[in-house]
Amino acid sequence: MKHSPTRLPIALLTLLCLLTTACVDEETDLGANLAGDGARYEGVDTTLYADAAYSFRDTALQTGGYYYNIIGNYSDATFGKVSAELYTQLSLPSRTSTIDFESVEIDSVVLTLVKNALYPDTNGTYSFHFEVRQLAEAVSSSDSIYTMSSTLPVGSEAPYFDQAVTVSATDTVVRLKLSNDIVEALRYTGDNDGFVAHAKGLRIRIVGESSDPGMLTIDFSATKTRLTAYYRYGERPDTSDYQFSLSHRFMHYEHDYTTAVVGDDSVPGANALYLEPLGGYSVRVSFDQALSAFRAAHPRAVIHHAELLLPLATGDYGTPPERVVAYKAVTSGTEPYIADYLLAGVDGYYHSDANQYRLRVTQHVQGLLRDGIDRGTTLVINSRRSTATRTVLCGTTTGNRVKIALTYSE
Repeated sequence: MKHSPTRLPIALLTLLCLLTTACVDEETDLGANLAGDGARYEGVDTTLYADAAYSFRDTALQTGGYYYNIIGNYSDATFGKVSAELYTQLSLPSRTSTIDFESVEIDSVVLTLVKNALYPDTNGTYSFHFEVRQLAEAVSSSDSIYTMSSTLPVGSEAPYFDQAVTVSATDTVVRLKLSNDIVEALRYTGDNDGFVAHAKGLRIRIVGESSDPGMLTIDFSATKTRLTAYYRYGERPDTSDYQFSLSHRFMHYEHDYTTAVVGDDSVPGANALYLEPLGGYSVRVSFDQALSAFRAAHPRAVIHHAELLLPLATGDYGTPPERVVAYKAVTSGTEPYIADYLLAGVDGYYHSDANQYRLRVTQHVQGLLRDGIDRGTTLVINSRRSTATRTVLCGTTTGNRVKIALTYSE
């Protein structure tokens, strides 16, 4: 059998593409489960303890173009107050090039939002005061220009929707019947570019002062998340419906740390490490001194298995986030996922039996030893753009502190 000489380069190129694209969206299932929890590895077991760590504000978080979006308001004593609102463009369906809505009678317009999750009580019932307003300008099609601090002005017109709605755990969608004021925004004849400029978009938020404290995650990958206009021609009794797209989305997050335990841009991690989504706190942890000492003592060491163990601090911080994701800190550019994400079993999920997160970091540690320096590993909450769950980890000087448990031979 003849073998193609291009097969090996293609395989290597595929791996490089995976590593590159991993930088774009941390909401991933790569390496989902830690392979072989009870596996035994031949070699010597040892433990390395983090020698430096701190929490830092994730203020440059990009929020444009993601399928899962969150709105609402929440506060607690540790992280203070957070609010989230959504901006989305109105456009024609993807397979439609033109529209003629100037010759129809629009009877009603309904905005439906597919519910993905509720916070803090996923099984609870909430009274949310929804407000939907028209934007004063269109949303850009470039996702990269929007970060957590981005906003767009809204028009001076009355809100399209401005009232309380009950949302419970059993609901699959939230249905908002908009006022007739939106009819003029939809009454247009022409192509999509013209319609976008005419209709602009929507700002969707939950008014905190008149709502239960809580947050709603919306699934924009679901076909039922849409704006539907019910219309007819003249006096004809039969009604048709037209489904507009909600495209080019981004989210705005607002944090108020006035009464919070945290609040500084950088918080030392000797006693505690803070993980907060929605542009809150990420963690940077370094084992540079411990790895240097290990490398000096074992210059020919081969790492067979290594786990980064992140125990939770004592305290009532609510349900822990499902998963923590790790990036390799670099001097410039976008931080890439640690190398172990190219393999199965990196894990990162919360393990309730030991009250800690576990991440397989075998390839990562081997690479740090080869580099001879550890600039740090960045830890973030998976899906941190669309979940409100947060937690606090043990610091670097506490009894049950951050560590790497590894098995090696030489």
